[in-house]
Amino acid sequence: MIHIGIVDNDDCALIAISSLIRATSKDFSVVWQVNDAQQALAHTFHYSPKAQVIVMDMGLCGICGTQICECIRRHDATVGIIGITAYPTELYRDDCIHAGAQALIEKRRLAYGENIAPLIRSAARGLPYPSGSGFYDTHTAYQLLRTTKEHDARTLTNRELIVLKLYANHCSTNQIAQRLKITPATVFSHVRNAVGKLDASDKREAIQLCLKQHLF
Repeated sequence: MIHIGIVDNDDCALIAISSLIRATSKDFSVVWQVNDAQQALAHTFHYSPKAQVIVMDMGLCGICGTQICECIRRHDATVGIIGITAYPTELYRDDCIHAGAQALIEKRRLAYGENIAPLIRSAARGLPYPSGSGFYDTHTAYQLLRTTKEHDARTLTNRELIVLKLYANHCSTNQIAQRLKITPATVFSHVRNAVGKLDASDKREAIQLCLKQHLF
């Protein structure tokens, strides 16, 4: 059984993709489906059951799917990631490769009957699809990202900066959650996302990088 997670900000597309995957093979189990990037990170890092393959839309609200993909890959060398998009794949291909995905496919190709099963089975083994496509296996992608430093804190979202600033001002996680009207799990997701983007070792280093760049 291959456990699969799906993230797409379009609820109709989310339901359609989930139904398609379930109908494709009895060996595929959709263990979570969410319409928000932060929920996807929470499921990936904090909740069970874990997905072996994540099917991720590239056009998420407020953030590009490749950023979430890269955040996951910098901390996980095993989960397979398949990018999906309503636009021509050329728009995202290079960014998907850099972010550590194993495949990329247009939604319309799925709508026209292309079988997603080979992509899922390959990604579950940590392998790119198709072979020779230029995408890396999960372990190679992980190693490449771990040796690439990206210290530009300007890539952080406004909410990620606010969370780090509040921590820098000695607020607790619960205080930040109450102030921003979000859950503690979402606070942790913002921190993990920021740490991943900056390739920092932890929250403290991420805060120091922001301070050095005078962002708060």
